[in-house]
Amino acid sequence: MKMRPLSIYLVAPALLALGASDGVFVKGDDAPTAGDEVLQVPEAPSILQKVMDASCQQAFARACLVNPHFCVSALARRDVGNKAADGEAWRCYSTVELDFTLTKESCVDDCGELIECKGAIKEYSLEHLSATQELEQLLLEVKEGMCKIHVRYTLDITSRNIDRTTELTYTSVVSLCKPTLGRSFYDPFCVQQINNGI
Repeated sequence: MKMRPLSIYLVAPALLALGASDGVFVKGDDAPTAGDEVLQVPEAPSILQKVMDASCQQAFARACLVNPHFCVSALARRDVGNKAADGEAWRCYSTVELDFTLTKESCVDDCGELIECKGAIKEYSLEHLSATQELEQLLLEVKEGMCKIHVRYTLDITSRNIDRTTELTYTSVVSLCKPTLGRSFYDPFCVQQINNGI
């Protein structure tokens, strides 16, 4: 059955009255109003975590086509599921269900190691997709390359900072030990500065 534009104009106000808001389907009294705070989702702690979050958002987008319950933002976390679930595993959680006042070791750094991040489940979760295999496969495929990029970038930045520090130290020692200031490079003060700085 193909929906005509006129039908959309007639159905949309009814959906809004039921509580549909900004792509999120919420129950009538729970619908956000003008005075409500907007959910602030912190930035992912690593590029690899952003990739995992994007994978979860895609999974929720596919599920949204079938069930409006999943028409919300999603993030990847290694956390608990429902009461029957066996402990922590990689899952895609609704940002509505995550508590961003809690910090837990449930995200990954660029080398795939678990690190602390904001956004965790208080007790158990009913609003998640158990995409454990997909997320673990993504980690296996991407973490080695992502780690090499991270290490190379970190070493590059560190070496630039060391070069800059050495250059600044050398410049400051040279400027302090100028003959015009009444000192020479053989002055005990200058020798000490050179030994400490370079």
